[in-house]
Amino acid sequence: MKAFGVPLLLLLSTVGGCLGSGDPAGADVAPPDASWSERALPYGADHDHFKIEQHRNFTTPNFEIVGHNPLVSPSLGRTPGGHFCGDAQVTPGGRRIAAVEMRTVGGFALADVTDPAQPKWLGEFVMPNSRVYDMAVVPDGRHVLLVTTDQTPSPPSPIAVDAPDGLYWRDACTPDTLTPVRSLAPDPVPRPMAFILVSIANPSQPEIVEQRPIPRAGHSVYATIIDGRTLIMLSVYGFSGPLGPGDYYQFYELSGTPVGARLQFQSMVFLKGSAASSSLIRVHDGWLHKHPVTKRLIAYAAGGNDFFSIDLGDLRNPRIIGQWSDPMGALHSVFPLEELWDGHHYTLLGPEFGAHPPGQPSGTLWVLDTTDPAKPFEVAAWTLPHEVEWQQGLTYLFSNHYFGVVNRTAFTSMYHGGVWAVDLSGVDSKNFTLLPSIGVFAPDNVSEKPPTQLLRFTPNFQEVLPMPDGTLVTFEGASGLYNIRFDAGRPMPSPDPWPLKPLTRK
Repeated sequence: MKAFGVPLLLLLSTVGGCLGSGDPAGADVAPPDASWSERALPYGADHDHFKIEQHRNFTTPNFEIVGHNPLVSPSLGRTPGGHFCGDAQVTPGGRRIAAVEMRTVGGFALADVTDPAQPKWLGEFVMPNSRVYDMAVVPDGRHVLLVTTDQTPSPPSPIAVDAPDGLYWRDACTPDTLTPVRSLAPDPVPRPMAFILVSIANPSQPEIVEQRPIPRAGHSVYATIIDGRTLIMLSVYGFSGPLGPGDYYQFYELSGTPVGARLQFQSMVFLKGSAASSSLIRVHDGWLHKHPVTKRLIAYAAGGNDFFSIDLGDLRNPRIIGQWSDPMGALHSVFPLEELWDGHHYTLLGPEFGAHPPGQPSGTLWVLDTTDPAKPFEVAAWTLPHEVEWQQGLTYLFSNHYFGVVNRTAFTSMYHGGVWAVDLSGVDSKNFTLLPSIGVFAPDNVSEKPPTQLLRFTPNFQEVLPMPDGTLVTFEGASGLYNIRFDAGRPMPSPDPWPLKPLTRK
């Protein structure tokens, strides 16, 4: 890891006394039988998905809320709501930084989650004329990457300020002060659709370092440090047909220059889908890591019906080496393990559905054997264990979204369904395994200064981000940031898994 992450640690430590935090809350209590799994998925004519009081006592006893911060915005005097897509990373000195979009305001909130019991709000970057679609905290601890769209905050941002480009910052030390955000980009910030590098090295004065145009909208951005290099993977919706070749992924390196860190474009790759036609896939998310068997830099990409493994041994010349397909489609997220399990490497792969998928309650979380990244195949699968009703007009109600792994337990965010714990201990490459559900996190916390308007339903979880000590960072749309912990020694009685079948194995 690069040493230039250290100054941020010193700067943040000097403002520690200015940082507020919420009070941790205890976990709810669920009955000690398999009925917990049905109770966690309420629906029906008498159920209101927007009333938190109808979602009491769903969290199972093996989940603990270690710390909670409602992320109250000084600009609004309340929790903004719309805390959906975000990220959390460990910096070189061990400090943990989290960031999450503020969809109802525009921009993002920044927090220090180093002490899981006392998550601290650091500040908010407000851009009321544009919406952050996805973001990544760079593990150097000095930068945040934003992907913006041509969509404005939803509903329209209640904030209007007289600041350059409408961008400003508030921090924990001086919450009553609006600080205009300085931009080093030569053109107005933000463009309607852009890839933006924000420096947070000075926590009292963030600045726009770079802005890159993108043709339509970006969907995701991922940043990591591998062998001392800060590498970035960006997915972009391009134009198809006569206007262009379609969607694609870009790869960057964040490099030091005489004027500071800058984005160095390396390459891009278009991925052809598995359909009989020559159409290109719809890109979604990606991940970069050094494969523990081949020792090669591999990019994993999910989109449409397809999963791809891409060899980046030469970062300027991506080579597609493996492909696996799910005809149900909507593949969205991917999470490769860093280590081997019993000599095998596994990668989690999952979809995102806006409405009820055919034949099962939600999408399938797949576990692929990627020991040979050129020959992936499925070894295990999970979906919600009970049928649910997707209320018309409420998109993504019980959809899969992101996931992570701690030891041999997977955690997957399921929007209104909460965060589910899934037992991976039975995974092996010889047999196809249906994975058991062993717990759920769906708290009924309410911000002491709640949003004036709910965006979508409540609860609403789209992220789950493992930290090195096993703590999970997650965000609930209306009540803020949570640090939670799961006790794998207290699994709940498992309901029968939904009967899923392998796609390519006999």
